[in-house]
Amino acid sequence: MALSLLLDAAFIGTFGVAYVAVGSRMVRRRVAAAADKRALRMFVAWWWGVGGLFVMTGTSSALRAGGVDAIGIHLGIVILSMISLCVGLCGVLYYVTYLYWGSVRALVPYATYYSLIFSVLVYGVISEPTQAMAWVSSVSRLVILTGPFLTGAIVAFLLPVIVACALYGSLYFRLVDPVQKLRIGSTSTAFVLWFGSAILASAVGFADAAAWTAFGRGIGLVATALLLVGYWPPRSVRERAARAEREATRRELSRDVALPTESALGGRHREPMLDRTRRRGSPAG
Repeated sequence: MALSLLLDAAFIGTFGVAYVAVGSRMVRRRVAAAADKRALRMFVAWWWGVGGLFVMTGTSSALRAGGVDAIGIHLGIVILSMISLCVGLCGVLYYVTYLYWGSVRALVPYATYYSLIFSVLVYGVISEPTQAMAWVSSVSRLVILTGPFLTGAIVAFLLPVIVACALYGSLYFRLVDPVQKLRIGSTSTAFVLWFGSAILASAVGFADAAAWTAFGRGIGLVATALLLVGYWPPRSVRERAARAEREATRRELSRDVALPTESALGGRHREPMLDRTRRRGSPAG
Protein backbone atom coordinates (compact mmCIF):
# COMPACT_ATOMS: atom_id res chain seq x y z
CA MET A 1 0.00 0.00 0.00
CA ALA A 2 2.76 2.43 0.95
CA LEU A 3 4.67 1.62 -2.23
CA SER A 4 1.62 2.23 -4.42
CA LEU A 5 1.00 5.57 -2.71
CA LEU A 6 4.62 6.59 -3.23
CA LEU A 7 4.43 5.66 -6.90
CA ASP A 8 1.18 7.58 -7.19
CA ALA A 9 2.78 10.60 -5.52
CA ALA A 10 5.73 10.50 -7.94
CA PHE A 11 3.37 10.10 -10.89
CA ILE A 12 1.17 13.03 -9.92
CA GLY A 13 4.14 15.16 -8.89
CA THR A 14 5.60 14.69 -12.38
CA PHE A 15 2.36 16.04 -13.84
CA GLY A 16 2.68 19.05 -11.58
CA VAL A 17 6.26 19.74 -12.62
CA ALA A 18 5.25 19.54 -16.30
CA TYR A 19 2.44 22.09 -15.86
CA VAL A 20 4.67 24.44 -13.90
CA ALA A 21 7.31 24.11 -16.65
CA VAL A 22 4.77 25.15 -19.28
CA GLY A 23 3.84 28.20 -17.21
CA SER A 24 7.49 29.08 -16.69
CA ARG A 25 8.08 28.88 -20.42
CA MET A 26 5.25 31.33 -21.03
CA VAL A 27 6.65 33.78 -18.47
CA ARG A 28 9.65 34.29 -20.72
CA ARG A 29 7.49 35.19 -23.71
CA ARG A 30 7.85 38.84 -24.70
CA VAL A 31 4.88 40.95 -25.72
CA ALA A 32 4.68 44.70 -26.16
CA ALA A 33 1.23 45.77 -24.97
CA ALA A 34 0.59 46.01 -21.23
CA ALA A 35 -2.85 44.38 -21.55
CA ASP A 36 -1.31 41.48 -23.48
CA LYS A 37 1.21 41.00 -20.68
CA ARG A 38 -1.58 40.87 -18.11
CA ALA A 39 -3.47 38.29 -20.16
CA LEU A 40 -0.36 36.14 -20.46
CA ARG A 41 0.26 36.41 -16.72
CA MET A 42 -3.28 35.16 -16.14
CA PHE A 43 -2.64 32.24 -18.48
CA VAL A 44 0.56 31.51 -16.56
CA ALA A 45 -1.55 31.51 -13.38
CA TRP A 46 -3.63 28.75 -14.99
CA TRP A 47 -0.63 26.52 -15.64
CA TRP A 48 0.91 27.17 -12.24
CA GLY A 49 -2.46 26.72 -10.54
CA VAL A 50 -2.99 23.31 -12.11
CA GLY A 51 0.63 22.41 -11.43
CA GLY A 52 0.14 23.39 -7.79
CA LEU A 53 -2.95 21.19 -7.60
CA PHE A 54 -0.99 18.16 -8.80
CA VAL A 55 1.99 18.87 -6.57
CA MET A 56 -0.20 19.18 -3.48
CA THR A 57 -2.15 16.05 -4.41
CA GLY A 58 1.13 14.18 -4.77
CA THR A 59 2.29 15.56 -1.42
CA SER A 60 -0.87 14.22 0.21
CA SER A 61 -0.23 10.76 -1.25
CA ALA A 62 3.40 10.85 -0.07
CA LEU A 63 2.29 11.78 3.46
CA ARG A 64 -0.22 8.94 3.52
CA ALA A 65 2.50 6.58 2.33
CA GLY A 66 4.57 7.70 5.32
CA GLY A 67 1.72 6.97 7.69
CA VAL A 68 0.63 10.59 8.14
CA ASP A 69 -3.16 10.26 8.11
CA ALA A 70 -4.19 13.20 10.29
CA ILE A 71 -7.36 14.53 8.68
CA GLY A 72 -6.45 18.12 9.57
CA ILE A 73 -3.26 18.00 7.53
CA HIS A 74 -4.96 16.53 4.49
CA LEU A 75 -7.87 18.91 4.86
CA GLY A 76 -5.43 21.81 4.77
CA ILE A 77 -3.79 20.43 1.64
CA VAL A 78 -7.20 20.07 -0.01
CA ILE A 79 -8.12 23.67 0.76
CA LEU A 80 -4.79 24.89 -0.61
CA SER A 81 -5.26 22.82 -3.75
CA MET A 82 -8.75 24.29 -4.19
CA ILE A 83 -7.30 27.80 -3.94
CA SER A 84 -4.63 26.91 -6.48
CA LEU A 85 -7.15 25.50 -8.94
CA CYS A 86 -9.63 28.37 -8.51
CA VAL A 87 -6.87 30.90 -9.21
CA GLY A 88 -5.90 28.91 -12.29
CA LEU A 89 -9.47 28.72 -13.54
CA CYS A 90 -9.89 32.49 -13.16
CA GLY A 91 -6.70 32.88 -15.16
CA VAL A 92 -7.70 30.73 -18.12
CA LEU A 93 -11.18 32.27 -18.30
CA TYR A 94 -9.73 35.78 -18.29
CA TYR A 95 -7.20 34.80 -20.95
CA VAL A 96 -9.79 33.32 -23.32
CA THR A 97 -12.12 36.28 -22.77
CA TYR A 98 -9.31 38.67 -23.63
CA LEU A 99 -8.34 36.68 -26.71
CA TYR A 100 -11.83 36.86 -28.17
CA TRP A 101 -13.23 40.18 -27.00
CA GLY A 102 -10.28 42.23 -25.79
CA SER A 103 -11.95 42.80 -22.42
CA VAL A 104 -9.72 43.77 -19.50
CA ARG A 105 -12.59 43.95 -17.01
CA ALA A 106 -13.41 40.27 -16.68
CA LEU A 107 -11.08 39.47 -13.77
CA VAL A 108 -13.29 40.83 -10.97
CA PRO A 109 -16.45 38.93 -12.08
CA TYR A 110 -14.51 35.70 -12.51
CA ALA A 111 -12.73 36.11 -9.18
CA THR A 112 -16.03 36.78 -7.43
CA TYR A 113 -17.65 33.77 -9.08
CA TYR A 114 -14.91 31.35 -8.06
CA SER A 115 -14.66 32.84 -4.58
CA LEU A 116 -18.30 31.93 -4.03
CA ILE A 117 -17.83 28.42 -5.41
CA PHE A 118 -14.69 27.98 -3.33
CA SER A 119 -16.65 28.93 -0.21
CA VAL A 120 -19.28 26.27 -0.97
CA LEU A 121 -16.66 23.59 -1.62
CA VAL A 122 -14.73 24.44 1.54
CA TYR A 123 -17.96 24.22 3.49
CA GLY A 124 -18.48 20.77 1.99
CA VAL A 125 -15.09 19.38 2.97
CA ILE A 126 -15.13 20.97 6.42
CA SER A 127 -18.64 19.78 7.26
CA GLU A 128 -17.70 16.28 6.08
CA PRO A 129 -13.90 15.90 6.45
CA THR A 130 -13.87 12.53 4.71
CA GLN A 131 -14.46 14.48 1.51
CA ALA A 132 -10.82 15.51 1.71
CA MET A 133 -9.82 12.01 0.67
CA ALA A 134 -12.36 12.09 -2.14
CA TRP A 135 -10.85 15.29 -3.51
CA VAL A 136 -7.37 13.78 -3.34
CA SER A 137 -8.59 10.83 -5.42
CA SER A 138 -10.54 12.74 -8.04
CA VAL A 139 -12.82 15.72 -8.45
CA SER A 140 -15.25 13.46 -10.27
CA ARG A 141 -15.37 11.08 -7.29
CA LEU A 142 -16.15 14.06 -5.07
CA VAL A 143 -19.23 14.65 -7.22
CA ILE A 144 -20.42 11.13 -6.48
CA LEU A 145 -19.90 11.42 -2.72
CA THR A 146 -21.46 14.82 -2.08
CA GLY A 147 -25.09 15.88 -1.93
CA PRO A 148 -27.05 17.71 -4.65
CA PHE A 149 -26.05 21.16 -3.39
CA LEU A 150 -22.34 20.46 -3.48
CA THR A 151 -22.71 18.53 -6.73
CA GLY A 152 -24.23 21.68 -8.21
CA ALA A 153 -21.21 23.63 -6.99
CA ILE A 154 -18.89 21.15 -8.71
CA VAL A 155 -20.84 21.53 -11.96
CA ALA A 156 -20.67 25.32 -11.64
CA PHE A 157 -16.97 24.89 -10.91
CA LEU A 158 -16.30 23.00 -14.15
CA LEU A 159 -18.87 24.31 -16.63
CA PRO A 160 -17.18 27.66 -17.42
CA VAL A 161 -13.94 25.80 -18.03
CA ILE A 162 -15.62 23.53 -20.57
CA VAL A 163 -16.85 26.61 -22.43
CA ALA A 164 -13.39 28.19 -22.22
CA CYS A 165 -11.81 25.00 -23.55
CA ALA A 166 -14.21 24.98 -26.51
CA LEU A 167 -13.43 28.62 -27.33
CA TYR A 168 -9.71 28.03 -26.93
CA GLY A 169 -9.87 24.96 -29.17
CA SER A 170 -11.72 26.92 -31.88
CA LEU A 171 -8.60 29.07 -32.26
CA TYR A 172 -7.06 26.13 -34.12
CA PHE A 173 -9.20 26.94 -37.15
CA ARG A 174 -8.36 30.66 -37.04
CA LEU A 175 -4.58 30.47 -36.93
CA VAL A 176 -2.07 29.82 -39.69
CA ASP A 177 1.21 29.46 -37.79
CA PRO A 178 2.04 25.72 -37.57
CA VAL A 179 3.57 25.98 -34.06
CA GLN A 180 0.55 27.85 -32.72
CA LYS A 181 -1.85 25.41 -34.37
CA LEU A 182 -0.01 22.44 -32.84
CA ARG A 183 0.03 24.16 -29.44
CA ILE A 184 -3.67 25.01 -29.53
CA GLY A 185 -4.65 21.59 -30.87
CA SER A 186 -2.63 19.57 -28.38
CA THR A 187 -3.60 21.75 -25.41
CA SER A 188 -7.30 21.66 -26.30
CA THR A 189 -7.20 17.89 -26.70
CA ALA A 190 -5.50 17.59 -23.32
CA PHE A 191 -8.19 19.76 -21.72
CA VAL A 192 -10.97 17.67 -23.26
CA LEU A 193 -9.36 14.44 -22.08
CA TRP A 194 -8.84 15.73 -18.57
CA PHE A 195 -12.12 17.51 -17.85
CA GLY A 196 -14.25 15.44 -20.21
CA SER A 197 -13.17 12.13 -18.71
CA ALA A 198 -13.97 13.37 -15.19
CA ILE A 199 -17.45 14.51 -16.19
CA LEU A 200 -18.13 11.33 -18.17
CA ALA A 201 -16.96 9.12 -15.31
CA SER A 202 -19.34 10.93 -12.97
CA ALA A 203 -22.23 10.68 -15.42
CA VAL A 204 -21.95 6.92 -15.89
CA GLY A 205 -21.15 6.16 -12.26
CA PHE A 206 -17.62 4.96 -12.92
CA ALA A 207 -15.93 7.60 -10.77
CA ASP A 208 -16.47 5.63 -7.57
CA ALA A 209 -14.88 2.48 -9.01
CA ALA A 210 -11.48 1.49 -7.68
CA ALA A 211 -10.14 1.21 -11.23
CA TRP A 212 -10.93 4.85 -11.97
CA THR A 213 -7.93 6.16 -10.05
CA ALA A 214 -5.47 4.20 -12.20
CA PHE A 215 -7.44 4.94 -15.37
CA GLY A 216 -7.56 8.63 -14.53
CA ARG A 217 -3.81 8.69 -13.97
CA GLY A 218 -3.34 7.20 -17.43
CA ILE A 219 -5.49 9.94 -18.95
CA GLY A 220 -3.44 12.50 -17.05
CA LEU A 221 -0.25 11.02 -18.50
CA VAL A 222 -1.56 11.27 -22.07
CA ALA A 223 -2.81 14.83 -21.47
CA THR A 224 0.54 15.88 -20.04
CA ALA A 225 2.39 14.36 -22.98
CA LEU A 226 0.18 16.32 -25.38
CA LEU A 227 0.94 19.55 -23.53
CA LEU A 228 4.68 18.95 -23.66
CA VAL A 229 4.54 18.26 -27.40
CA GLY A 230 2.55 21.45 -27.90
CA TYR A 231 4.95 23.68 -25.98
CA TRP A 232 8.13 21.92 -27.07
CA PRO A 233 7.18 21.10 -30.68
CA PRO A 234 9.20 18.82 -32.97
CA ARG A 235 11.89 20.37 -35.11
CA SER A 236 9.91 19.78 -38.33
CA VAL A 237 7.03 21.89 -37.02
CA ARG A 238 9.38 24.70 -35.95
CA GLU A 239 11.02 24.73 -39.36
CA ARG A 240 7.65 24.87 -41.10
CA ALA A 241 6.65 27.78 -38.87
CA ALA A 242 9.89 29.62 -39.69
CA ARG A 243 9.21 29.23 -43.42
CA ALA A 244 5.66 30.48 -42.97
CA GLU A 245 6.95 33.48 -41.00
CA ARG A 246 9.45 34.38 -43.72
CA GLU A 247 6.75 34.11 -46.36
CA ALA A 248 4.40 36.31 -44.31
CA THR A 249 7.16 38.90 -43.88
CA ARG A 250 7.84 38.90 -47.61
CA ARG A 251 4.15 39.44 -48.39
CA GLU A 252 3.87 42.27 -45.88
CA LEU A 253 6.89 44.02 -47.30
CA SER A 254 5.49 43.69 -50.79
CA ARG A 255 2.22 45.38 -49.79
CA ASP A 256 2.77 49.02 -49.13
CA VAL A 257 -0.19 49.08 -46.74
CA ALA A 258 -0.03 50.46 -43.21
CA LEU A 259 -1.79 48.36 -40.61
CA PRO A 260 -3.78 50.23 -37.91
CA THR A 261 -2.02 50.61 -34.58
CA GLU A 262 -3.58 50.01 -31.20
CA SER A 263 -3.40 53.72 -30.39
CA ALA A 264 -5.62 54.42 -33.39
CA LEU A 265 -8.41 52.31 -31.95
CA GLY A 266 -9.37 54.93 -29.34
CA GLY A 267 -11.76 54.60 -26.45
CA ARG A 268 -11.67 51.95 -23.79
CA HIS A 269 -12.36 49.06 -26.12
CA ARG A 270 -9.23 47.15 -27.00
CA GLU A 271 -8.59 45.22 -30.15
CA PRO A 272 -8.93 41.54 -29.25
CA MET A 273 -5.60 39.75 -29.11
CA LEU A 274 -7.11 37.22 -31.51
CA ASP A 275 -7.28 39.84 -34.28
CA ARG A 276 -3.63 40.68 -33.75
CA THR A 277 -2.84 36.95 -33.82
CA ARG A 278 -3.85 36.84 -37.45
CA ARG A 279 -1.18 39.34 -38.33
CA ARG A 280 2.11 38.36 -36.71
CA GLY A 281 3.88 37.82 -33.45
CA SER A 282 0.88 37.48 -31.15
CA PRO A 283 1.35 35.73 -27.81
CA ALA A 284 -1.89 33.74 -28.25
CA GLY A 285 -1.57 30.12 -27.21
